[in-house]
Amino acid sequence: RDFVTRLHDVTGVWPVVYTGVPFVRSKIGNTADPVLGQCPLWYAAYGVDPDKPKIHPTWPGGYAMMQYTNGGAGPSDKVRYPRKTPGIGGCDRSCFQGDEAAYRAWRMKHAVGVGASEHP
Repeated sequence: RDFVTRLHDVTGVWPVVYTGVPFVRSKIGNTADPVLGQCPLWYAAYGVDPDKPKIHPTWPGGYAMMQYTNGGAGPSDKVRYPRKTPGIGGCDRSCFQGDEAAYRAWRMKHAVGVGASEHP
């Protein structure tokens, strides 16, 4: 809480929090945290259908991004949520809640110190 608050105070932007529900529960229980809830969630959950995740109460609006595979474990729908990247093989993959235009806008909103030319 102190870290994300300090980042917000310095940059004016709430940082993205990358976590999974078990880790959050181990740290803050099952109660919503109003400070962390200001941060967009990059949710880590392998094998969970990204269309039906069980998100911690801190993020009632759901996730912004979801890492749905580590290259091995992942959702059963390997067509919509592949585990491999051509030319690379099995690797971490994530999805975004929205289309490409929404992703580009979201990414620019949360980029700090990076101009549009460096951050297409």
